[in-house]
Amino acid sequence: MSLAQRASFAADPLGSLTRDFGLQVQAATQLGQHREGKGSCDGVSFLADGVVLYSPTVSRRENFTLAHELAHHLLELDDPFQDMLADQDYPQPLLETVCDSFAQELLVPTDLIDTVVSDDAVRASHLLDLFERSSASLHASAIALARRLPVLGAVLVLEREPSVVRHASVQPDPVEGWPKVYPWRGQSALAHPLLSIPDGTEAVKRIRWRMPWGADAEFFANAMGQTNTVVAVFADRDLWTDEASHLNILREYDDRPRLHLVCCGQDKWIRAYPCLTCHQPFCPKCGDCKCNREKAVVCTECGLLKGAELVVNGVCVDCR
Repeated sequence: MSLAQRASFAADPLGSLTRDFGLQVQAATQLGQHREGKGSCDGVSFLADGVVLYSPTVSRRENFTLAHELAHHLLELDDPFQDMLADQDYPQPLLETVCDSFAQELLVPTDLIDTVVSDDAVRASHLLDLFERSSASLHASAIALARRLPVLGAVLVLEREPSVVRHASVQPDPVEGWPKVYPWRGQSALAHPLLSIPDGTEAVKRIRWRMPWGADAEFFANAMGQTNTVVAVFADRDLWTDEASHLNILREYDDRPRLHLVCCGQDKWIRAYPCLTCHQPFCPKCGDCKCNREKAVVCTECGLLKGAELVVNGVCVDCR
């Protein structure tokens, strides 16, 4: 993309797709709200016809969707990339990840992050600055900012009412990977001390964060209060005060192996313990591993896969 095209898209994402790239763009309210394992946008492209469908929203989320679909269009025209993709065992997750990264870079460019953060430690106020100075959603801005954290941490947005996490982007430890305790979208923040920070006030606190099943861990947090929300940056150590403690916080990390799952319409990497026989993960949707799936039999009446013990003479127990 040329600098002029980037500027045009940043100013008017919807109009730019038609004006600068010759694509037909149509709103489609019936599209689902999530591509499970297939990227983070609410859109779909029919590249041969030059058509992009997207789910319209009242927020800036649709800008991310449009940028993601533009990435699909541009990569379709990139022969070296398509050759590389054809050599991959699992091309779809790679393609969607590249499109997500392209969308984030287009909406929250690196030079803007450099300008906002500069030589300072990543702060909650930087998230608000990125949101104000770009066309990206708050979530996309949080993803971009979290990548600037030099240690394990997260960038998140807490809603005061109801007391929940609206957005969260985690930066794993560069060596140990993901911790067992981390903030995530939809988690309860009921009675959390961060929600007591007044509107317009910045604070640095040492806090505890609790997972839904009760496990908790300590983080240092830089937070900024707003009328309806509190934005915060979590870090494994104090990045913000002159008297920063250099004592390490004892922390448990997720030591489950990272396995590739293809089942129930999913094609993604997950952390899970494998089946001892086939060494493949159990699907979180159907509960089956590769062993169980291979033992399944198609019922001649309903055409559905059933456990072998449930099928007699080709007919499952539900159809007999």
